[in-house]
Amino acid sequence: MSHLNTRLKAAREAAGYKTAAIAAEALGVSYSTYASHENGSRGVSRPALTQYAKRFKVTTDWLLSGKGDGPDGDADDYPNTRLVSANGSDTELDLELFDQATHAADMIIEDYGRQVSLEKRHKLIQQQYRRLRALRSKNLVKDSK
Repeated sequence: MSHLNTRLKAAREAAGYKTAAIAAEALGVSYSTYASHENGSRGVSRPALTQYAKRFKVTTDWLLSGKGDGPDGDADDYPNTRLVSANGSDTELDLELFDQATHAADMIIEDYGRQVSLEKRHKLIQQQYRRLRALRSKNLVKDSK
């Protein structure tokens, strides 16, 4: 699946919504708006993307890129789970912490009430990831393992 609209349809179906009309009603959006997102004829705003991800129980990253937790819950499609820091050292990416950071960043953006660029979202995710990693190193955040 290489396009957002294809992943959106797969997420809807996996969430149990047999038709786009049923999903649109559950989401509280017009059928024409949702259908245009699912058929790819119209771009999806950040708030709509967040709403779809929450309702269909996938991550916004999966809807956008196919990476992360999709409808089957697999996070195996991360092609590279190593991070290279600005100073050149690399560390293993903690996918659970990354998902938490992504969720925290999306909540901050949602509370902000305005759209932000993907670049700003990316920076916010990085900031949240570093913050959570620092808290975990001080045993203030537990591993779920």
